[in-house]
Amino acid sequence: MTIYEATITKLQKLPESLVQEVNQFIESLAKRQSQTEQTPIFAYDLSKQWLGCAELPPDLSQNKKYMEGYGK
Repeated sequence: MTIYEATITKLQKLPESLVQEVNQFIESLAKRQSQTEQTPIFAYDLSKQWLGCAELPPDLSQNKKYMEGYGK
């Protein structure tokens, strides 16, 4: 028995009110999946809240100690 068949069997035993709840849950899952598929997630979007939160040099090459011995 597949997971689909087992789920349908269990669903058939539920009262109508619970079947409606299950249906609403399935619809919310389908909606969330379609939104995820349509909206790409970019690293910038996930990290933009932290941009500029630290005082750092714009480039590590400005730190002369960091660059000592580089390229030798």
